[in-house]
Amino acid sequence: MSEEEPKIIIDEGWKAQVQREKEMATQAPEEEAPAAAPEAPLPQEEAEGVEEGASFTALIGSLATQIMFALGLVADPDNGQVMVNLDAARYTLDALTILDEKTQGNLTEEESAMLTQTRAELEQVFVMRVQQFEEQALQQAGVDLNNLKGE
Repeated sequence: MSEEEPKIIIDEGWKAQVQREKEMATQAPEEEAPAAAPEAPLPQEEAEGVEEGASFTALIGSLATQIMFALGLVADPDNGQVMVNLDAARYTLDALTILDEKTQGNLTEEESAMLTQTRAELEQVFVMRVQQFEEQALQQAGVDLNNLKGE
């Protein structure tokens, strides 16, 4: 039996979706810009949609990016390597859960929906990644996954 290196499967569809969302986010402020002169301050309602500096959505985005790196969904921009660290992913997912619990009743509907959806999607990817690693461990141990039921 030859030893094979574990294969890391990257969900390219997920990466494409993240890229589309990034592009939409960078285009949205330009498309929604008011017709007034650039020096005129934005009304409060419109200014809330413009994200400069720290914001709750930027925090969620930052944590989500950390989780995507830890799950190997995003390669290191410096060297192009994909690293998987399930412990770091679980820790940051737990941080999102704590953030969700501690901010109950203090978020806008949009913020709450974003946090809930981000957590749910990343937890699904986490579960799939854990299953992949468990299957690889079983294969490396010589267990035939197709005959686990004793067929």
